[in-house]
Amino acid sequence: MKLRILIKASVMTAALLVMQPIKSFAQDVVPDGEIVTMGAGFGSEIPVPRLALGQANDYTQLLYDSLIGVAPDGALDPSRGIAEEWEMTDELTWTFHIRQGVKFHNGDDLTAKDVAFSIWQTAEPDSRSGYADYIREVVKSIDTPDDHTVVVHLNKPSIYLDRYFTGSLAMIIPKDYYEKVGYDEFAKHPIGSGPYQWHSQSAGSFLKLEAVENHWQIGVPRFQFMTFQIVPDEATRVAMLQTGEGDITEVSRFRVAELEGMGYRVMIKSGDTLLNVRGEVQWTAPAFQDIRFRQALDLAIDKQAILDGIFSGMGKVAVSYPGSIVDTCAAVPTLEPRPYDPEKARQLIEEAGLVGYTFTVPSMNRAGIPELTQVVEALAGYWQAIGLNPIIRNTTYEAYRSQKRNGQVENHMLVMDNSAAESCKSILHELAARFDSEYDSGANIRAEDYPELTAMFRTALETTDDAVVQEQVSKIYRALYDNWFSATIAELDLTVAVSDQVPDWDLGRAKTGNNYRGLVTRP
Repeated sequence: MKLRILIKASVMTAALLVMQPIKSFAQDVVPDGEIVTMGAGFGSEIPVPRLALGQANDYTQLLYDSLIGVAPDGALDPSRGIAEEWEMTDELTWTFHIRQGVKFHNGDDLTAKDVAFSIWQTAEPDSRSGYADYIREVVKSIDTPDDHTVVVHLNKPSIYLDRYFTGSLAMIIPKDYYEKVGYDEFAKHPIGSGPYQWHSQSAGSFLKLEAVENHWQIGVPRFQFMTFQIVPDEATRVAMLQTGEGDITEVSRFRVAELEGMGYRVMIKSGDTLLNVRGEVQWTAPAFQDIRFRQALDLAIDKQAILDGIFSGMGKVAVSYPGSIVDTCAAVPTLEPRPYDPEKARQLIEEAGLVGYTFTVPSMNRAGIPELTQVVEALAGYWQAIGLNPIIRNTTYEAYRSQKRNGQVENHMLVMDNSAAESCKSILHELAARFDSEYDSGANIRAEDYPELTAMFRTALETTDDAVVQEQVSKIYRALYDNWFSATIAELDLTVAVSDQVPDWDLGRAKTGNNYRGLVTRP
């Protein structure tokens, strides 16, 4: 079997790093001021990586360092993470070389034992990470032969393991401190090694971080305090921006022209998320297994009307999951977005004997897509028009996710924003996590029900050859389209309104946060 080193800091890269002068700061350079980010929520508000969900990444990326660093464009970057070099040493072994000289906020040295401990944290029974099941299944053991080497042994090949060890999945916490004080105390006074340390919190109100004196990667942070204030109502967030009480807030696309007309800057991240609709087929009544039902749900939606009417045209109608980003991995077939054809949809429902069929559509607030509740209402209207009986249920993402993990989402049609980074590693994971229950028990379909699709996933996930992955991703993309497993609506731009206190910064390409490290790094 072909074996390939995935990522390792090359001799050339290492030479360039040596040639570049280490960033130095004058003694009088100090952080200044406070930036207040307003949002409908910031995940679970529990600053423990394995429990932090949703938009928590905007503050956890300041509080913690991840094992593998990521550049704003989504590329893995050895200069930005705790691992300064890593390699796939054989099909079932990865070796990570840990950066020396990094200290936690309490002064303890960050070593290999902290990395191993943090990886296992993801697999704890209470973990809310979407990757928890995968880590439990794939990681066999972790060795730490010395303070700066971590060797991960696998139960089966995972050529993209390094991509999993970015972000919240492998944010590093101090083993000794955590074990000494316990979970409850750690959640109140978390310790990381990031450019900001924990300051204070009022649950349901705000989280506040304070700059460290000097961070190993970014040096002296730009701002003294970074505060994340929870303001569920968008109108209130915009009013706070106008009065100077807040500095950063994601806003609905339809408000962009209004805010720009008032003189506010609105930053845009193009194609930030994919709005799509998926039946929870794995747990459903037989209707969801009927392709005619899935076809009708898709054909009933006027996608351009939703894009124009709810999102002010800020995006583009998409073809299939995971959107046009799939082109960065594989040569995919040329496919067209599904047409709006309510007559055909009604005919399919009648043929399937499903007129009046009742199912549940969860509605929830999502920080990256404040218009989601409007979308759910629009979809319910389209589906009622073709003879179905959708029931909207108000909930939260955290509550819904918990129910799904417990198999309690029978007969649900989920409307969600999803995304993937521009790499085969990320794209393959996102596809498998949603449509291969052998890979992720929370996937939307049962692998045994679709053996041909499952075989494609097995081939892609168990190979050590990138070319094979690309070939299989192309086939998987087409199979998902042909089986109508999701109704893909549009790729949406992210819109972020900011005050005059906020400098321009690169929002990045990452889909789980807005590159706050770039914001707090001095020019």
